[in-house]
Amino acid sequence: MSAKITVKPEPARYRRFLQQIELSSVSLARLDVKAVVESPAPNKTALEMKQSVTQEIKEKEAVLKAKFSLDFLDSADKSSKGRIRAFYNVCFRPRDTFEDWKDKKLWHTFSDINLPLIVWPYFRELVHSTMNRMGWPPLVLPLLLNPSAPQKRPTKKKKSENN
Repeated sequence: MSAKITVKPEPARYRRFLQQIELSSVSLARLDVKAVVESPAPNKTALEMKQSVTQEIKEKEAVLKAKFSLDFLDSADKSSKGRIRAFYNVCFRPRDTFEDWKDKKLWHTFSDINLPLIVWPYFRELVHSTMNRMGWPPLVLPLLLNPSAPQKRPTKKKKSENN
């Protein structure tokens, strides 16, 4: 979600960081919905998912501003058929004073790994209910979002296929 950090923090340090932060709130800050067509044909529509995050780390609170965007595009010419964009404020506070609270590397890692797991269920439900209100066919997004995972995983060849 954020700018990729090439050096990951050591696991023990990251684990201590996770134990010291507490989720205080998740709130929808803004919603942008646009329907260009009355109802897109599912077999002629491509989906494009984007996400980003900005961080505001203060002394007693961290606010991660997550943006999730789902664009509906014509499969042939890639013209827009509609979009749903949601902006969330996700607030954390320290359980106690600790030195790593403002460490950017830890917060970037957190934004890449943990934040999508927190916000995705909210966005998933929002997309489902918003499409219903728009009169569009239902869309069930995957249970988990992992933008860095490959779409197709390689399969091992069976020994009989190698002969």
